[in-house]
Amino acid sequence: PILVAIPFMITFLVLSIRSSLSGFEVFSFIVFGLLYWTLIEYVLHRYFFHFVSESPFLKKIIYIAHGNHHDIPDDKYRSLMPPVPAFIYGVLIWLSLRTFLSVEQCYPAILGVIIGYQSYDYLHYSFHQKFYKNKIWRKLRNYHLAHHSNGNIKYGVSSPLWDLVLGTKGKK
Repeated sequence: PILVAIPFMITFLVLSIRSSLSGFEVFSFIVFGLLYWTLIEYVLHRYFFHFVSESPFLKKIIYIAHGNHHDIPDDKYRSLMPPVPAFIYGVLIWLSLRTFLSVEQCYPAILGVIIGYQSYDYLHYSFHQKFYKNKIWRKLRNYHLAHHSNGNIKYGVSSPLWDLVLGTKGKK
């Protein structure tokens, strides 16, 4: 996925630098994009990937999108989002940003979203496929794996921020 993302990241970085935004504004909108990503990650995970439906069709879609990952969490093919759905999400996120930002502000904001998304994707993959001794990585990994034990808490994968804000962190 990073090979697919790099051309987009370079493009949005160049567009950001060439825009009329100051360096501080570019930096601020990148940080905003990173934070926006954490909110999107939380909302998608909590309200879409864990949506409970009686509809057989929706149950199947949700299972394909995320349920299979909970059934087989260590399957390396279910730990990364495929590029086509990621691109579709990216277009929808761009459109959502455009509802309240100018095009020039969207360039660094979407760059921040892509950086956040790539961080999420590779963190999530590593949580299920690798083991590192880094204390922060271990803490995030344990946090995420606790979600697999209880699917009603800890929806943040790359950050516990929105679980803390919205009260879904659970105990310990």
